[in-house]
Amino acid sequence: MKKSVLALAILGAFAGVASAQSSVTLYGRAEAFVSFDKVGDLAGGSQAGETITRLRDGAVGAGKVGSRWGLRGTEDLGNGLSAYFTLESGWDIDTGTSRQAGRLFGRGAWVGLRSTSLGSIQFGRQDTFSRIAMFTIDPAANGQIKVNDNLPVAGTTTAGSNASSPFAGAARTIQIWDEFRSWDDNLIRYDTPKFSGFQLSAMLGLSESVSGADGTNARYQGLLATYASGPAALALSYEAYNGFGQSTYNKTVTFGGNYNFGFAKLFAGVQRTSDAGLRSANPNTGVATTEY
Repeated sequence: MKKSVLALAILGAFAGVASAQSSVTLYGRAEAFVSFDKVGDLAGGSQAGETITRLRDGAVGAGKVGSRWGLRGTEDLGNGLSAYFTLESGWDIDTGTSRQAGRLFGRGAWVGLRSTSLGSIQFGRQDTFSRIAMFTIDPAANGQIKVNDNLPVAGTTTAGSNASSPFAGAARTIQIWDEFRSWDDNLIRYDTPKFSGFQLSAMLGLSESVSGADGTNARYQGLLATYASGPAALALSYEAYNGFGQSTYNKTVTFGGNYNFGFAKLFAGVQRTSDAGLRSANPNTGVATTEY
């Protein structure tokens, strides 16, 4: 049996003696709100027409962002080279439980190297490119404009719904802009230096399986081009998931931007999706995973 291993270690003395060349920042935000919900008559049973009062975290319902805390660190290695890392955890302020399926750092966990002349490369659980593009084209901040897709609950039919839809199975509210997972695992990302406001990025997500189609992980591929200068900003992203028993699973192209007139900001965008097995869902499990 032959076995070859290539290991790349990026080490920084973040926990060592403090110096002017290294720093670690603890950051976070907490948001909570109280909601008063009247259960509709269609709910049936004894709760129909009753009012429920709930304390909720900002990532659920009417809240705009989710509570989170994180650590960012950087160390100057000299000659224009620096090492850095980010660890970010999401949690519910009303219960103290972890979000992102209980992951300790479900909102991001990566380490990288940055060169002033060559760009940067980072490894770990990171934002997908469609998520990054949403910050440029979505006035509701990252895909939070939503619409009810009016799909039937599994095993039932609803007037006006499309029972033959490939997305049928559960009535739910979907985003106008799709992200196909806010974050993904096992990602390797490269960013060029910025040139007059332009930057190009490429990212590959490893399936960590022999064929990439055994249902363990899909393989992610993405390209991103961004421009930001003065009042104008543009983003163009392409993403594809390959695996999960199919030759191609979820491909999307997103393009748009915004322009700040001072008294108002104008947003515009277009998105085309093909081979979409499940909209706004984890391509491995079919469970929606978009969070903020």
